[in-house]
Amino acid sequence: GPAGERQLAKQRLLAKGIGEWSEQDVQQWICRVVELPRYAPVLARTRTCGKDLLRYTDATLAAYNITSRRDVTRILKSIEELRRHCQSASRASTPSLIRQEEL
Repeated sequence: GPAGERQLAKQRLLAKGIGEWSEQDVQQWICRVVELPRYAPVLARTRTCGKDLLRYTDATLAAYNITSRRDVTRILKSIEELRRHCQSASRASTPSLIRQEEL
C-alpha cells in the first residue's frame, strides 16, 4: 500500500545520503516522505538540493511563501529527522548501527 511505498521511497533516499541528493531527490522527498506535493514546484523553482535542504529554517520557508503553520512545522520536522539521520550516519561506520537506530 501507500505506506509501504512511502517507506521504500524514504529508505532509497536515506540510503543515498542527504548531502548527495539532487533537486529531483528533494522533490521526491517533499512528495513521498513529507507528503506535501504542492510545494514540489517551489523546491524545483529554487533549485533546492539536499545540501540546501539541510540549511532550511522557517525563515527560508517564509521567503518561499510557505507560511501555513502546519506545513512549516511538518517540513521542518522532516528536515530535522534528516539532520539527525545525517549525523548518525556520519558517526556510524557500520550500516548495522544505522539500522538499529532507525528501529
